Amino acid sequence: MHIKATREEYNFVQFRPFKALRPLASIAGKVAARQIDSSSSFDVKRETECNPLSFLHVEVSDLSPAGERAALDRLQIEGHMKTDPAPSYYIYSIEKDGHALSGVVGLASVFDYDRGRIRRHEDIQEFRVLDRTRQIDTCNASTSPVFLIHRQIEELSRLICNWKSQYPAEQSFTADDRSVHSIWRIDCPNLIEDISTLFDSIPVAYIADGHHRAAAASRLADLRRSQTGAAAQELNSDWFLSVLFPDVELKVLDYNRVVNTHGKISKEHLLGALSDDFDISKCESQKRPSRKGEFGLYMGGEWYSLHFKHSDQVARCPVKRVDTSIIQECVLRKIAHSHSSHVDFVGGFLGLSELERRVNSGEMEFAIAVFPPSISELIEVADAGLLMPPKSTWFEPKIMSGLLVYKFDQ
Repeated sequence: MHIKATREEYNFVQFRPFKALRPLASIAGKVAARQIDSSSSFDVKRETECNPLSFLHVEVSDLSPAGERAALDRLQIEGHMKTDPAPSYYIYSIEKDGHALSGVVGLASVFDYDRGRIRRHEDIQEFRVLDRTRQIDTCNASTSPVFLIHRQIEELSRLICNWKSQYPAEQSFTADDRSVHSIWRIDCPNLIEDISTLFDSIPVAYIADGHHRAAAASRLADLRRSQTGAAAQELNSDWFLSVLFPDVELKVLDYNRVVNTHGKISKEHLLGALSDDFDISKCESQKRPSRKGEFGLYMGGEWYSLHFKHSDQVARCPVKRVDTSIIQECVLRKIAHSHSSHVDFVGGFLGLSELERRVNSGEMEFAIAVFPPSISELIEVADAGLLMPPKSTWFEPKIMSGLLVYKFDQ
């Protein structure tokens, strides 16, 4: 088995195989669920009421009368999920609308996260970290994978492709959003050794999705160490469930904003205030931004095109030139007073019509469509040790929870 260097010696991202708790192939599609941070409260309520096997019962505390741990135990006791006999890597493949990506599922180290080898690009919200820490602690398991990016290793991509072509997927199903999710288990010791060696060439990885889950894993590791007094001894809770995808396969969609100022600002006032930072023109139809520095504003049944005036002033800072940062500084803070307004986020896969619906219903007063950042921008911000505003990136297709679980007591 591949032996890792000590923490003081290595300069690569640690990644290791594990014995996954998995749903039976015949019901994998019923157990698997969209990750909780990409599901609306309405969708969560509807799915859990209709599907007693949904992994959302494990992910959300108030859905199971006995709590998340009882929901996870029930799936095992009733035989819906079983643990593999030996540590393995897993290939996770997702296909949707002609786009496909394949990554390797294993365990990442909180030590790497704490030391900056696993880098984040978005700010986090403390209440979400606390809730996720409590959920992981309660379940004594890492239940939902963190979506990590690494710069492509051609040999690793070749190994994955060869395994997929030689063996059928052990789990495969089509989700409600038409995405096809497939899992292959890699249990060959020699191939596990080869993959582990290839991972040793990755100096850093980047969080694409799951900033709060990664932060919670680090928080829980500290908590468990303080409880046990195990300052130097490695604990199972020092590792968290992750899937590593190559950067070249990823697609970033827009992550748009809808705002309710509780009647504090009229359309005329908003347009007047925005004119300090944007050139504004009225549109005859929906305005989807086509390049950086361009935004769509929907308010009062009308669309407007916004062009940022000061791109030259923010060009030198990797995070300030990201479009979500421009909106954060020039609209949400300066105009909408976000500390007292309600701001929500709408993934680009829902389309601009969802922005119109949220505003037309009276729930929100205006919406802003944003041009998505690129993978290279994400990496540049993370490498600089900077943070984009929360909810700056929406990756599609989304990974699902419940297909693979890492139990700390395995």
